[in-house]
Amino acid sequence: SDLIVNSNNVHKVFNLAQLLQGENTPQQVLEMQYLAQEHGQRVFKFSLFAFVAHMAGLMGTEAPLGSKFMNDSISSGLIAALNVLRRLGEASHVAIYWSYIASRARSLGLAIEEEEDLTLARLACLSRASEDMLGELQASWRG
Repeated sequence: SDLIVNSNNVHKVFNLAQLLQGENTPQQVLEMQYLAQEHGQRVFKFSLFAFVAHMAGLMGTEAPLGSKFMNDSISSGLIAALNVLRRLGEASHVAIYWSYIASRARSLGLAIEEEEDLTLARLACLSRASEDMLGELQASWRG
């Protein structure tokens, strides 16, 4: 069906996993905005649903009751991403992207007072830093 084909096209342009890890840029969010306008909210929402279902199924053979992969850390990042992407039709791609990074910073207990704080927050996403690793990451960043 067109829904599945268009959803696959969305996944080619916008990889939600890359947003979760801070690997993409606002440009990919802009491209997602274009696709959502072109194909409609139904395709956009189905694409997100398919991604969440895929992530929930990772490592499925190791946890037949529930999702071994979708732990607290992964799911909190995913929920934060879904919350900011809800604003896809009303906010700028830059605001959406950095709102996600700021949300992840808050979940790690990082202060967001200056632009440099957002840079550290993105670095934390890129390195998949947990709260345990944050002190070392901050010390390395601040040098």
